Amino acid sequence: FTSARELCLQVREETVANIVYALAEQKHKVPSYLAALAAIIMVEELNLALKRNQLLIMKHLPKMKENIFLLCSPIDKPRRLQLMQYDPTNPDLVFHLKLVDLFATLCSGTVRIAESTSQAMFSIAVHMEIIANDRIALEVKAPYIRLFTWSYMNCAASKDEVGTTTLHKNIHIWSLFRREFVPFLTQRLAGDLTQAYVVRDHYNSTNLYILFNVILPFLRVFFDQFFNPAENVEKEHRAIVNDLLQALFHHFQLAPYFVRDDGLQYSTLGSVLLNISKKISDTTMERNIDTYQRHNLSKGYKGESRLR
Repeated sequence: FTSARELCLQVREETVANIVYALAEQKHKVPSYLAALAAIIMVEELNLALKRNQLLIMKHLPKMKENIFLLCSPIDKPRRLQLMQYDPTNPDLVFHLKLVDLFATLCSGTVRIAESTSQAMFSIAVHMEIIANDRIALEVKAPYIRLFTWSYMNCAASKDEVGTTTLHKNIHIWSLFRREFVPFLTQRLAGDLTQAYVVRDHYNSTNLYILFNVILPFLRVFFDQFFNPAENVEKEHRAIVNDLLQALFHHFQLAPYFVRDDGLQYSTLGSVLLNISKKISDTTMERNIDTYQRHNLSKGYKGESRLR
């Protein structure tokens, strides 16, 4: 929902319980019910998680876990990976991925019970196995990337408690940047932008979702809380960071022409760029970002696309 904070807060506990019960009864037949639960958690235009609704969902969802938590147990791992690699449209997997995405949204407000439940279901090793698997498409592993961001990287527990103290050196994370994020930004999203320019239309919605809901939150948290310029001195790391910066800045320059929103997405992209630039002391990039922000503000850009 957008502009619906009051409406979301009026959702009754009975309604949440009924949705959860219907999920337990119908399972993969009603994956949209999982999306409905996720929708009443977030106020999109404010990027605000409603803790009341998060807690209501976490009160009722675990009660039906035997019927709802499809493909979540360790014994489901072989089938889960097989479906993710070779049958991503399988109804059980579609339901599972929406459940994972729901838990990512539940964790986004640092709700401890959601975080601990997610961590109990999916260890860091499980996440890394999926994140590092080149046979799994980015849009299929996207819910796991989101869940890892909010249940392990930006959680209420300390890094020591959840085992992420050395995450900035994790080879799977850097592989994710090099093999998934950079190609997405420089090839897939760039190609999408070219097509959008030709037909005077907007970015593909799936690609926009991956950029603003998967990649940017992950990068923001990683570079804010984990990346250490004194320790991440490997040439490969610096080369990857530079590639990310250049690709993100390319889209930052063009975003006012292709992104239609209230300005939140544009400012989010700018803040991630600025944070990474400061981390590696790239003063030239900092000046460029500031120049483009000032230029767009002077032109009156507040988030509405200039393409018509």
